[in-house]
Amino acid sequence: MKPEEPTDRSGFDDLDLTRDGLKLVALTFGINLYTGVSFYDCPEAVLGCLDLFLHRCPPENLRFTATENSRVHKPVTERTLGLLNTWLKPGARRKACMALELKSGDRYQDAPQFKYEVWAGQSTQANLVSLAFPPQWGLDDPDEMLTLVRRLGEIFPFTSGIAGWSLECSRYAEEDSQTHAWNASMRHPGADVVRIPADARAPGSDAIKGVGWLTLVGADLLADLGGLPGLRARLPGVIELIECRHGVIIKAGPRPLLGGPHHDGELSPYRQVYQVLAPWIAVAAERSVSFDLVHRYVERTEDWFTRLGHTGSVPDRVDGWRAAHAEAQARAQRSFELTQRLGRLAGALDPRLLDAAAQARAEVDAAGLLWHLLPALAELLVTGVVRKDQATEWLDLAEEHVTRLQSQTLGDAAAVACAAGDPDRAIAFLRRAVCHDRTAKRRAKTDKRLRLLRSDERFQALLL
Repeated sequence: MKPEEPTDRSGFDDLDLTRDGLKLVALTFGINLYTGVSFYDCPEAVLGCLDLFLHRCPPENLRFTATENSRVHKPVTERTLGLLNTWLKPGARRKACMALELKSGDRYQDAPQFKYEVWAGQSTQANLVSLAFPPQWGLDDPDEMLTLVRRLGEIFPFTSGIAGWSLECSRYAEEDSQTHAWNASMRHPGADVVRIPADARAPGSDAIKGVGWLTLVGADLLADLGGLPGLRARLPGVIELIECRHGVIIKAGPRPLLGGPHHDGELSPYRQVYQVLAPWIAVAAERSVSFDLVHRYVERTEDWFTRLGHTGSVPDRVDGWRAAHAEAQARAQRSFELTQRLGRLAGALDPRLLDAAAQARAEVDAAGLLWHLLPALAELLVTGVVRKDQATEWLDLAEEHVTRLQSQTLGDAAAVACAAGDPDRAIAFLRRAVCHDRTAKRRAKTDKRLRLLRSDERFQALLL
């Protein structure tokens, strides 16, 4: 059965802002994905997202482009459409900051309805992919939008993400556009506000910016929630959980909703998801750049992040998310201390490393733990300090989290498997590394730890 169309459809126009012929704010169906993975370690994923976007948005709709070096947007050319391929090709020089926006608009200052944007900067911030489509697409065919998000979730290694109604702001009148977008989103809490690059700072690699019709939670954050069973137990049955390769998509109802003064009750599913994810949203709120508002911009930014929260007073809400943030900070500090100790023991090839890793396993991200542990474990196995059977637990952990490991860590896992006398496992890890990073093949050719595989036909085939 086709879902009933929203009653506030006629209210879409008041969400846009046009002034002096310029579109300063545009309502879109937006998809915003955040990751802690370098784009150079997942080029196929970034380019795959672009391919999925261009399959739905003909290039002729994209009129203006900007990069990290652009003062203003310029007309799109065939060359700019291929920039990402150039930047991410094997052997290309790594950029300290990577930014590219392709967008629609009658004038270069306009907020877009069609947009593909990437931003990758500091290691403490998230790298992000942002897509925008006309809002009518979310109204007329929400199932097609869901299909697109599911496909993106299969290829892009997201930490978190939001899909649904989204307000795009012109960067050429930030105070006016962000003030209007803030007010519109507070009236209609189902609408996100996109502010790039500010949005890269808030979620980082360990937090969640907010809740939308579709909220994406990556594998690490999902584990903190008790995995899929733990998340399912916290949410009512009307909220659908859709598994995908890199985590889960939380679907709050059959179609995207805006909410508003006369339709606030319809956002109940959004609020239920918010209550579960509030501690992670609190972390994002604490470190977010404030909205560009005339006055009280810090407090009003806090209000925006908690707009889907309970109906208590603003001070109560702020105290609540500050307490949640303090708890999250304490967990992060404990994880940092354990990781530092692992690094010291690994660097010294200390036999106590395995005991320290076992103690840290419950509190340290698995990918980070394995990054420190595996190179040292390979050496300890070769020298006989560690028995081969002691490596099994950690190879099992690497297999469990194989989709989240960087190619270098996968190569270390292959070296551990070799030292443990398990060539089948070693080949499996190497296949994964080579599949996701072409430079892994070159490293494997010269890695002395893989001597066991030199005569293996499967290894030789991988290096071709």
